[in-house]
Amino acid sequence: MNTLKTVEGYHRNKDVIFLKFDYSTALIKLVKDAGAIWSQTNACWYLEDTETNRQKIDKIRLDFQKAASRFKKSPGTRKQQIKIELDKEEGLLHIGVHYDYRKLISCMEGAQWDRDKRVWVVPETTDNIKYINNSLSEKGMSVLLSDAKKPEGRRIKIKNELKAVKLNDDKNAELARFRSWMMQKRMSESTINIYGYCIENFLKYFNSRDIDNIGISDVVEFNSNFILKSGYSATTQNQYISAIKSFYLKMRGTNFEINLVDRPEKILALPKVIPIETVQEFLRKISNIKHKVALTTIYSLGLRRSELINLCVNDISFVNKTVLILNSKGNKDRVLPLPVKLEILLKRYIEIYKPNTYLIEGQKEGSNYSASSLAKIFNKYLCNVIKKHNFTLHSLRHSYATHLLDMGVDLRYIQELLGHKSSRTTEIYTHVSIRNLKNIKNPLDTFDI
Repeated sequence: MNTLKTVEGYHRNKDVIFLKFDYSTALIKLVKDAGAIWSQTNACWYLEDTETNRQKIDKIRLDFQKAASRFKKSPGTRKQQIKIELDKEEGLLHIGVHYDYRKLISCMEGAQWDRDKRVWVVPETTDNIKYINNSLSEKGMSVLLSDAKKPEGRRIKIKNELKAVKLNDDKNAELARFRSWMMQKRMSESTINIYGYCIENFLKYFNSRDIDNIGISDVVEFNSNFILKSGYSATTQNQYISAIKSFYLKMRGTNFEINLVDRPEKILALPKVIPIETVQEFLRKISNIKHKVALTTIYSLGLRRSELINLCVNDISFVNKTVLILNSKGNKDRVLPLPVKLEILLKRYIEIYKPNTYLIEGQKEGSNYSASSLAKIFNKYLCNVIKKHNFTLHSLRHSYATHLLDMGVDLRYIQELLGHKSSRTTEIYTHVSIRNLKNIKNPLDTFDI
């Protein structure tokens, strides 16, 4: 059985306790929850040598032994079989296992229980594959892996047919010219990738036709027979139309009444807002300081995910009490006030982690933290407060704006803080703020019932 070994040492000008053990997702989760930090130099986790942390280490050993003993007491003498289906398109593993073994699966990275299908769903990551191949097999479990069955339908067929098409040389050259044109226009990387992908599919659909011979009726046909029949959302449909307009009208100067193509009506979806008391409890319960800083910074500054990922240590001025957000959506910069409590948290975090370039760095020093990892840690910690929720990481930004509005902050200031180009974008938060609605007297309260 895996054991936790402790070694006293000195690291980053501090007395520390190094935590050494064979690879175990369960143990990794326990030491991370205790606030341990990974040392790339020593290839192990460590905690500062304090009495509190020594007690945490004793608790880690005890919790891990309890988990192991529960596994030994699991009913049945037959070899437990784990059925795993691999969804290649989504990059997910669907794991079916006896209820008594749920502890072994729930500790895997990004594990979530699918109530409808009654299976665990985990990302197909290197760590999860390694855990399945090593840890579960070592515990005498039989792993049965198969590809997930996909329903054969018209939507999947259309997409797959287009994937197999290869553009001819002329269209490839025109697609490359379009990407180059967008780069010269200083469009964002995400816009270049999205528009490039849309035009690539559009040209593939008409691969046998010359680009100059494609007209308004063809665009309408593409909209009906590819976009709609493939089941794409209204947002994606809008992206295709914008890409086609940029390609023909702006780059090639070709006008074939493309403006007559109708865009889908916008659905006014209200932003999902987490109650302020829940946000407080959610942030307070995060024990890992790196995760705490990442999610607290997003909420307290109302940042987009990309803004946090690209936020550099040098963008934070403790002297001026400001945070500089560079090259945000629409290539805009903005300066934000640094909250007092965030300042205290950031100073403590920077002293411990000493980030090189970015405030929140990835596994390699000086690299960006991944967007998917941010989403995973958000979901993980929010589940500790709300077991079943439909919030996303972006809900923290929505919640920040709505909470400001509820506190009486002027909408114009909120627009500046969020970096919205138009005030109409910010006005959507008035639909979810209940500050003024609470003052309305309900007729029912005048009834004698």
